[in-house]
Amino acid sequence: MSDAGVARAAMPLRDDNPSEVDLLGFEDVVDVVESIVTRADMDPVTVGVNAPWGGGKTTVLQLLKRRLDGREDIFCLLVSPWEYDNKTDPTTALIDEVLGGLEAKLEAAKTFGDKMMAALKKLRRRVKFAKAVKLAATSALTVTLPAAGALVDLFDENKPSEEAPPDPTLQGFRKQFAEIMDSDDLKPLERVVVLVDDLDRSLPDTVVETLEAIKLFLSVKKMAFVIAADEENVANAIGRRLATTGQPITSRLYLEKIVQVPVRVPALSRDQTEEYLALLILADLERIDDAVTKVKQSRPAKPHQLVQRLGDTLPAERYAEVQLAEALTRTFH
Repeated sequence: MSDAGVARAAMPLRDDNPSEVDLLGFEDVVDVVESIVTRADMDPVTVGVNAPWGGGKTTVLQLLKRRLDGREDIFCLLVSPWEYDNKTDPTTALIDEVLGGLEAKLEAAKTFGDKMMAALKKLRRRVKFAKAVKLAATSALTVTLPAAGALVDLFDENKPSEEAPPDPTLQGFRKQFAEIMDSDDLKPLERVVVLVDDLDRSLPDTVVETLEAIKLFLSVKKMAFVIAADEENVANAIGRRLATTGQPITSRLYLEKIVQVPVRVPALSRDQTEEYLALLILADLERIDDAVTKVKQSRPAKPHQLVQRLGDTLPAERYAEVQLAEALTRTFH
């Protein structure tokens, strides 16, 4: 490889958005997580996908969601607690997002009975009311419960204010939600998989309240959760929150009580780094999907053989870009 050849290869600018193409070879990780969340003997289940920032966690979630979205027996929802308004209660925000997604799924399918839809809407109304009451309390507003009903419209613009539910708290929510999920009227839906992204970017209160929403309210039969986060950052956030409560439990033990199956996204080897950099540079190839397939099918391989491995998917005028990727790999390994 000549220095001149590398110099002629222009390094394209790429954004840092999650890739829709598996350039990192994460299909093995996705296979493992998919097998866990769809196992009948692990119900409910919470999986933790652990990697540092930039380690590919969101890409794993996106690839997993694409797979699960093709199944009629599974509803998959991607949520990001990091995006919740800091004035909104994270617990009720997550619960409402899950119920809202499930409600939209059932309405779009048009195959579920009115009784099921009514029960789900009623439960969601209760959650919205609890959210409104919490907002009123944290905003130092003085309201009676019927007046708080008007605040529900802040979260549900399509429904006029109605009388407050008999119990405007989340007491008993888990039992009612479990009954809905266990109903025969929910078939053929057999599993709801909630993918939680960016939890490690959230404030400590949001981290803990999101985890508590999963453990205390949403973790019932037919529910599965995949939490993609840097475990160290999440543990630190939990530790800061627990330090204010005086509880003797450690942050690691707290996390272990919620995440039953931890899955670590492996760091890239030298060969994988070389493949990734080359495919990233070549991402605008007309046959990029074929190129990715050829790379996968030719593993394992010796270094500096990408041009041969890519074969007819790589135009001759793009050879220098592969050579650039090979040269860049040496800076990481």
